[in-house]
Amino acid sequence: MTTHDLATLPGYWHGHDLVVRAALNQFPSNDVKATSIKLRERDRHALIRALVREGLLPRDAADSGQLTNEILIAIYRFIARTPSLLMLMGLEDVAGEEEQANLPGTVDQHPNWQRKLSLTVEALKSSDRLKMLVRAIASERGPSRVAAQESGP
Repeated sequence: MTTHDLATLPGYWHGHDLVVRAALNQFPSNDVKATSIKLRERDRHALIRALVREGLLPRDAADSGQLTNEILIAIYRFIARTPSLLMLMGLEDVAGEEEQANLPGTVDQHPNWQRKLSLTVEALKSSDRLKMLVRAIASERGPSRVAAQESGP
């Protein structure tokens, strides 16, 4: 679903990565920055429409710009429906992190690989969001597939 070089889902949804890039003057012009912001908003709206079309969100769902638990779960369910044999859940998404691990194109300008999750391992394990996401993924992929992946080799 993601890599360390991409925005976390909360960061993507709220445009945090674009704000950081703008602060670091990574856009070649204000026009490129404005276009990136507009494209992000368009993509969010398109994803909401896809989630509604798939029956994962109510028909009257609108994009408020906030990544609610309902939308987060719908996105993970949408991904879980793909035929891919592998699926990962980002710990940053569970923790609600907006900051990504690495910002490509930076060396000294951004604290790459220095960020720590805001939740401890214990807090992540007992997180209601984690439990909701695991249940949602299991409902799409089947509990036996999720359980097999949880137990490991």
